[in-house]
Amino acid sequence: MAITDGKTPAHPETGRFLPLGTDSQHHAHPRNATLYLRTDAPADELYNAAEDRLSAVIDLLGILSLSTLDAQPLRNVLQISRSLLLLASDAHSLYQADREQRDAQR
Repeated sequence: MAITDGKTPAHPETGRFLPLGTDSQHHAHPRNATLYLRTDAPADELYNAAEDRLSAVIDLLGILSLSTLDAQPLRNVLQISRSLLLLASDAHSLYQADREQRDAQR
């Protein structure tokens, strides 16, 4: 789900927690991950959390579609891009965890 280079995360309870995707973390190395998902989280809660993040991405893109790029300084565009990346990456990890929970229940 979140580990991209095959190394184990530094979380002391690795069986109960999985790190979010690399794009959601402050650091690219999985051993320095700070954001985790509970492996026993209910699938519906994972789905709802993913929906919240995806809705935030859609809302932000909707607001951006109404503005002109000429009016936005480059720094703001870079900050907005980073926000979209974090939210989309979180949503992706949450959707994956939701799918895994639902598959495990079958």
